[in-house]
Formats: sequence, structure tokens, C-alpha cells
Amino acid sequence: MLSTLLALALVRVSSAQSLPATPGQPSVQIDATALVRRAVQHRIDTEKNHRPLRYLLHRADERHDTTKEIV
Repeated sequence: MLSTLLALALVRVSSAQSLPATPGQPSVQIDATALVRRAVQHRIDTEKNHRPLRYLLHRADERHDTTKEIV
């Protein structure tokens, strides 16, 4: 929902902006609306394919040897 609100807020920004030229590089046109749409779609796709991160944490010292599963 936050992504949608952000997208709606940013859509009001001018749909075409340009970045200034840098030495050796020409100026670049940016479509702000397309950029926001790509970011929102990326977020939606990430949420669809979400899997929790899991790994094992192993610690050993003179007194203990432990392994923890981190989720």
C-alpha cells in the first residue's frame, strides 16, 4: 500500500526530466512516471516471491561450540 501511495505522489512530478550533461557524457532524458512504475512493479514482484532468509551461525570458543539457525 505504501508503494502505491508513493507512486501516486510521484506521478504528479513532471513525466520527463533531464539529467545535466557531465564531461564526456551527453544529457539523459528520464521518464519519471516510467521509473516509478518500474520501482512499484519490482516491489510487487519481490513480495510475490518472498522467502524468509535462513542461515546457520556457528560459533566455537574454548568453552562452547554452538550452531544457531537464523530465520
